[in-house]
Amino acid sequence: MHTEEECFHNGVAYKKGVWKQTSAAAQQRPLVIYCHATGFCKEVWDACIQQSALSDETAPPHDYVSLDFRGHGNSVPLTGEDWPPRWDDFCVKDILQVIECEGGLDRPLYGVGHSMGASGLILTALSGEAARLRGGQLFNGLLLFEPILVESKGEDEPMITRLVSQARRRRRRWRDHSELRNYLRPKETFRKWNLDALEGYIQGGFRRKCGGSIPGLARGVELKCDPKTEAFIYAGRCGDDVFVELPRLQETCAKVCIAVGDESKHVSGPWGDAIAYVKRLEHAIAGEQRRADAVECDVWEGHTHWLPLEDPSRAADRIAALIARPRAKSFRSRL
Repeated sequence: MHTEEECFHNGVAYKKGVWKQTSAAAQQRPLVIYCHATGFCKEVWDACIQQSALSDETAPPHDYVSLDFRGHGNSVPLTGEDWPPRWDDFCVKDILQVIECEGGLDRPLYGVGHSMGASGLILTALSGEAARLRGGQLFNGLLLFEPILVESKGEDEPMITRLVSQARRRRRRWRDHSELRNYLRPKETFRKWNLDALEGYIQGGFRRKCGGSIPGLARGVELKCDPKTEAFIYAGRCGDDVFVELPRLQETCAKVCIAVGDESKHVSGPWGDAIAYVKRLEHAIAGEQRRADAVECDVWEGHTHWLPLEDPSRAADRIAALIARPRAKSFRSRL
């Protein structure tokens, strides 16, 4: 039901596809952009996209793109001029570049993101580019799986310290894919992952024939995202006063949906657990007016921080429902 093409533009690798081919011009079909978490790659969304093909086809015809943020997958490494790699800088630039390359400014636009990818979509909507490019409203809808909004200054330091420490200790090389799979599957992070999602990560997040870093080995498998880069990305964070700016999402996005796992420990902090965290986001987005329709929150029972990769079928259904909603008015690009 869909066709795909690998693309590369200005250092950013992305995959684009068509869901339900029709005779309609591209400007008449919505565009969905998928954004991955820190350390991962665009292929983790393949299982979700495949599940869309097996669903009840409630989603209307649309185009989609999934990108590798710089420093990940097949995109170029982050360079000195990107240091420190702040999410409100490199994530926003990468997302906007792909949107513009695929004509997303001239048609209904939806964002689906997980963790850092979800945060990147929020920061893109708040970046000021929305007003410049589309007169205010950039996204017709956002589906955000546990966005990690960590400000440059704030109460989140213990969480960041933990994530940085874990990234720095991350193993990078294995003898072959068999050893890699056996290493990943028992890990707590991957224990509940859908096997197709895990395979997408293995195929897209690692490179073959990495050389002799393992003594006596001429070939091997290497993690594409350098653990040092991952650690610096966590330390880069989202900028200042992000929570103060969140009410503006009501202006730049017609609908915001947030999903968290009730077993998630990834965003635990001084505010409590993941459910308390999403309530904090909900209140911040609603603003002082406490608009009941400002954001829709969904708690997935039995799931962790990796919920869209644990149940890509459910994620696909949520995406279909988001796109099938009555659309807010569209805007023409100002470029």
